[in-house]
Amino acid sequence: MSERRVCKVLGQPRATQRRRLWLNDGSCVRLRPQYPGHVWSYDFVAHRTHDGRAFRLLTIIDEFTRECLAVVVDRKLSSDRVLEQLTHLFVQRGAPAWPARPTEPPTASLR
Repeated sequence: MSERRVCKVLGQPRATQRRRLWLNDGSCVRLRPQYPGHVWSYDFVAHRTHDGRAFRLLTIIDEFTRECLAVVVDRKLSSDRVLEQLTHLFVQRGAPAWPARPTEPPTASLR
């Protein structure tokens, strides 16, 4: 059931603020967060050690304060590990107004 249909059945007004403004070339302009805890962002950073072994970092930040909420370092980061960290942050700090979102489109994995 769509959001529009649910709001119509429940008699609630629809949210008019959108998270992104899409441009004709396919890119988007992100709207700025209004207060701390409004929007969180996450990103994966991949690197290699001096002996060539790969590792990944998951960074989660509050977009308003630019505070680093978590950095998780591991050789392999599974979706369960990411959800575990997000759940821990939700319990510790409360859920953000907008769910966590990637800071950039996904990139190719390390080979």
